[in-house]
Amino acid sequence: MDFIERLRPGGSPTEMLEMPTLASPETQLKYLHDAEFKLQAIQYAEVHGNRAAGRAFDVSEGTVRKWRKAKDKFIEEKTALI
Repeated sequence: MDFIERLRPGGSPTEMLEMPTLASPETQLKYLHDAEFKLQAIQYAEVHGNRAAGRAFDVSEGTVRKWRKAKDKFIEEKTALI
């Protein structure tokens, strides 16, 4: 049964549950960046802006914004490793 047939009225409830989801596993990946990487991105953003830093470090502008708000935390993490 194809996708369109499952949307038609009269389909069984289990068939309706088998519809594909919009979120794919690839879009749900999360990457872990160390404090040094985040601080480099923050330093770049302070000079060039959040959007440019996001492009340069391959992260979203919103991520750079969050990192800038948490800058003190990353500095503490970096000094704790030394």
